[in-house]
Amino acid sequence: MALKTGQNTPNTLSLESRIITWPECFYTEDDAAMRFALLEEAEKQELTPEDNRIRRFLLEHRCPGYPQEKPLTDHYLKLWFYLIFAADSRGSKRSVKDVDELVQQLGFSTLETEQECHLLYREFFHTALFFISISLADKNYSTGFLNLNKLSDEKLMSKLGKDIFKAAHKGTQAAPFPHSDLWEQALKDAYTGYYNGAGEYWEKLLNE
Repeated sequence: MALKTGQNTPNTLSLESRIITWPECFYTEDDAAMRFALLEEAEKQELTPEDNRIRRFLLEHRCPGYPQEKPLTDHYLKLWFYLIFAADSRGSKRSVKDVDELVQQLGFSTLETEQECHLLYREFFHTALFFISISLADKNYSTGFLNLNKLSDEKLMSKLGKDIFKAAHKGTQAAPFPHSDLWEQALKDAYTGYYNGAGEYWEKLLNE
C-alpha cells in the first residue's frame, strides 16, 4: 500500500467522494490537515464512531498544532528521529529522556484495549509509509555520492531498510517505551510490504 499525497489527489475531489472508502482513505492520505478533514467528515456521518474517538485521540496527539499551526508538526516523525539519535548515541541519558518525554506527551501509556492498540499500530504503519514516501520524493535521498547518479532500486531499498531498521529496532532497544513492540512491528511490516525481498534484508540486518 502506498500513500496518496496531496499532489496526487485532485483538489476537485470532494470529501463526500473520498469518504466512500472510509477508513482506508484516512490511512492512505499523507496530508495531516486532510486527515483531520476526513475524520471530521466521518464523525459527521457517524461512520465507525467508537474507532473514531480513538483515531481523534491519536491524530490530535500526533499533530497537536491543528488547526492553527501551518505546516503541522508530525510528532510521530519527531519520535522517529529521536529514536535514531538514541540508537546513534547508544542510549545516552539525554536521548532516552527525550524519547520518554515525547512519548508521555503522545499518550501511548493510556492505550490499553485491543482496539486501541490495533489503531495505534495502524498509525505507526502510516508513519512508516509516510517516511518512505517523503524519502523517495527527495532527490537528494535517492541519489548517490555528490548527487551524481540515481541509486538503483536495490540500493535504495537497502538504504531505506537501514534507516527504518535503526528507528524500529536499534532505537527501541536503546530507548524502549510503551508499545515500542507495536512500533517496531509496524515499521517492519510497512517496509517489507512495500518492497519484494525486503523481508530477507530485514533478517540480514537483525543478524549483523
